[in-house]
Amino acid sequence: MWSIVIRDGLKSLVSGSRHLRQWVRKIQPYRSWPQNDDLALLQGLQIVSSAHNHGLTNGVIMEVGTGWISTIPHLFLAAGAQRILLTDIERLADEQTFTHGRKLAATKPQSLSDKVGTEKKTLCANLSKPDHFDYRCPPRTEELASDSIDLIYSRTVLEHIEPETLVQLQQEW
Repeated sequence: MWSIVIRDGLKSLVSGSRHLRQWVRKIQPYRSWPQNDDLALLQGLQIVSSAHNHGLTNGVIMEVGTGWISTIPHLFLAAGAQRILLTDIERLADEQTFTHGRKLAATKPQSLSDKVGTEKKTLCANLSKPDHFDYRCPPRTEELASDSIDLIYSRTVLEHIEPETLVQLQQEW
């Protein structure tokens, strides 16, 4: 795993890495990492369940650092979120990874149904709707109207943000 972290860190230093990534993606489709998929799904179900327990699954949701896979936003979509704002410093997700995230979210309709109290049929219907994601890279949260977000969450991203920046973001949020 560390070799992947180091490799990806070095790739991020290459000038034009975004264009290189797009070119490589055309040749070699996205490959899933099953351990991460399973963990993202498990943690996503926990996040959505907690949001549901606080009455927040039907509102406007913002994910800080979407990354490659949109599993959790798709779980929120299935649970009935009105709108989902996705953010990344640079665009990592694309049509392939959005499709993969949707497929992962669709693998656990009963678990999601149990956690949010919505019928499986409704959850599956919500997942079959077009994504209503607003993907912002880089995020410009200052463009958002005050009090326009009902829930902000993040998974495996905040540890990569400088402490001073986190304080500023928390004050803004």
